[in-house]
Amino acid sequence: MSLLMTIGWLVAAAAAMTVLYSTYGQYHGTTLQTEAENVLYLTVHRTVWAMALGWVVVACHHGYGGVVDIILSWDAWVPLSRLTYCAYLIHILLLTAVNLTLEVPIHYTTFTMLLDVVKKCRSPANMNSNMRLFLYIYLCLAVVILARSQAVWKQGVPDATGQFNFLASLISSKEPFQQKLVNTIRDFSTVNWTDISIPAQPTGNISQQCQKDVAQYNADLSHGKMYALQMLDAGGKPPSGILGGNLVWTGSYSQCVNITRKGFNITFDGKFYMATLVPVVGGGIAGVTKLTIGVCVPSSCNQHDVNQTLDGSIYWRFFVQQGILQVTSAYSQESPPIQNVTIAAICICSVLLLLIAMGTIYDVIIHQPRLMAIKRQKESEAQESDVTANLPDERTLLLNRLPRKETQATEKGMTGRILLCFSLYTNIGKLLSTKQAPGSIKCLHGIRVISMTWVILGHTYGAAEPHVDNSLQVSEALQTFTIQAISNASVAVDSFFFLSGLLMSYLLIKQMEKNREKGKSVPYGMVYFHRYWRLTPTYMFAMMLWMWVLPYMFSGPFWPQHPDGLDPNCGDNWWTNLLYVNNFVNLDRMCMAWTWYLANDMQFFVIGVPLVYILYRWQILGIAVQLVLLLASFITTAVISWQYDMKAPNGDGSKYYIKPYCRIGPYLVGVAVGWLLIKIKPKQTKSMTMSLLMTIGWLVAAAAAMTVLYSTYGQYHGTTLQTEAENVLYLTVHRTVWALALGWVVVACHHGYGGVVDIILSWDAWVPLSRLTYCAYLIHLMLLAAVNLTLEVPIHYTTFTMIYFFLGNVTLSYGLAFLLSVAVEVPLMGVEKVIFNK
Repeated sequence: MSLLMTIGWLVAAAAAMTVLYSTYGQYHGTTLQTEAENVLYLTVHRTVWAMALGWVVVACHHGYGGVVDIILSWDAWVPLSRLTYCAYLIHILLLTAVNLTLEVPIHYTTFTMLLDVVKKCRSPANMNSNMRLFLYIYLCLAVVILARSQAVWKQGVPDATGQFNFLASLISSKEPFQQKLVNTIRDFSTVNWTDISIPAQPTGNISQQCQKDVAQYNADLSHGKMYALQMLDAGGKPPSGILGGNLVWTGSYSQCVNITRKGFNITFDGKFYMATLVPVVGGGIAGVTKLTIGVCVPSSCNQHDVNQTLDGSIYWRFFVQQGILQVTSAYSQESPPIQNVTIAAICICSVLLLLIAMGTIYDVIIHQPRLMAIKRQKESEAQESDVTANLPDERTLLLNRLPRKETQATEKGMTGRILLCFSLYTNIGKLLSTKQAPGSIKCLHGIRVISMTWVILGHTYGAAEPHVDNSLQVSEALQTFTIQAISNASVAVDSFFFLSGLLMSYLLIKQMEKNREKGKSVPYGMVYFHRYWRLTPTYMFAMMLWMWVLPYMFSGPFWPQHPDGLDPNCGDNWWTNLLYVNNFVNLDRMCMAWTWYLANDMQFFVIGVPLVYILYRWQILGIAVQLVLLLASFITTAVISWQYDMKAPNGDGSKYYIKPYCRIGPYLVGVAVGWLLIKIKPKQTKSMTMSLLMTIGWLVAAAAAMTVLYSTYGQYHGTTLQTEAENVLYLTVHRTVWALALGWVVVACHHGYGGVVDIILSWDAWVPLSRLTYCAYLIHLMLLAAVNLTLEVPIHYTTFTMIYFFLGNVTLSYGLAFLLSVAVEVPLMGVEKVIFNK
């Protein structure tokens, strides 16, 4: 039967793949080329697809689905399945609203389609004059470049001169610096454009080969050769929306790098540079804003050549000579040679994949049949004794939930048990299981997933901001009321500190009580080891990918160049992450900057265990110690905020935001709530007085949370957080207030007073996603870097655009987190259990 099932799966998979991918041959002359082939495909392919799907249903229903059945039978699909009809009705309406309200076309990339499928700024009205002036400068540049392009093709020169005079009159009333710009523009209007051509040898000392290739490019451009036109077209050009902050003119990276010697029979390849030009004010560079422009040049031209070419080009000559603009940098993303450490990382990944394959094969071929034999034996014994036995079902077997002694009896030695730790068959079932241990706090899963989603939302906006083409519109959006929940997404991190303290306290106290009944002591050394092992191997694996694998996987106009890579600090400072001291040591060279949270969390855990011990043994003393620590944190935070004149909501990154003595408040609240959940036993009856108190508690908690989130709205409108004292107070207490509100939610939900909130937060579908939050935290900023740094065009900020980016980032982050967890996190946790015989 097993052989027949295997053959059936292979035939069904082959049939489905044939239906899906036969059309590929249409484009390559291999399939569906004749009328008969097309008729046959159109006649039978839908029925063949249904037959393959029918096999999947039959096999899964009768217990032969394996991993496919585990995934398709996941409990979380049930509520989503109920929504399919309404989703079918509404989805075209959504697509219509999104696509017909686009202000810019969609630039197709794999990341863009995946995402589609799945410092405070002032308002433009109050923008200082220098910022507005610099935007005027770039608008003038845009007109100059357009006019130059027209002059090359002998079109519209008088109109261009008129535009210059118009712009001159537009800003003629400004200060001397503005007058300098006016004079320059008027000089442009007197130039005889018909006598100007692109210089074969730009001013400055550039390499001979670059000069030679540029000369060839210019000659071929004058003759209209396709590659030269493509190079010209690939360069950045002035777009619309410059006065809205559109100062990133990328051009077309892919079009430039696809110009090759072999493809066009020329002596060079196309090479893409991103050059930066900035205004010069008072003899120095103004760091307020800058223009970034894509340049496509022959591959023989280096960074210095590009700088000199831009300086000597007719596009920028007058502005550079007049001292208004200066070329500050030009860089090109090049494919670096693969390093030995990258080869080592690939070998580690290969060994891991081999272990996963061996573990899965061992599980399916040897271990699962043994479990089935145990099941049949138990069924036979139950029938013979005519006793109703509580037997494990098919899903229990897949999840390896037999009693530990019986499970170990089916495993031959430690080698077999370690191999099982890497089995996809078992690990996927464990991850997707929605079962929870008795006495668990169910609402925590929903809080954890929502908080992680909130973190991704905040980082989606933060990572996209440098890449938008309408930054002034983003500045306006930051001042709206609704956006404050995104601007203050950092309190989601405090939710994790709260959860960490709560779970540590709750579980440790339970373990103390259990061991006390048995007359044993808690092995505190193992408590610390387990925490370190729980976090560190997965953390180091993600760092390995970040340092040595990811830089070689992508390319793009903004992709970091070798040898710095994505994170030049990791090579020297990785050890600070390994020791969880990266929030104190070498702060200016932090590796994986977002992992400051893990350092804080580990430091809190180190001091949290003795805190819980004191609280468990001597309650009054434990409460006093916690209050003293909280008061010390408040005083320290207030002094630091006052001394450095910090502003809400996040203060200074290195002095406040990542320091444990400023962030320990929510953790202490979590420890106290975990203790209270054990001390306070839920009552079976609910009185009117208790219901009234619960209602008041919900209102107070909601008001506190809303105050934390939306107090910053007044910063933009002169109503709140206007004085130093207000900012100090907010920075000192708002994170602890948030944790207190969250603590109320947990206590109310756990004791049956959560209502709809408890129904949502305790949804079983959160359970598997909750298990993935740690890996999602590690991986999501790597995904954001890959998405944003490979963009060929800027992001045009709209509400719909950011919603799609956010939902895509969440889906892909959790998808990648699933792979990381099932390949690294879960297996290594299983290895720990095997080694210590847990």
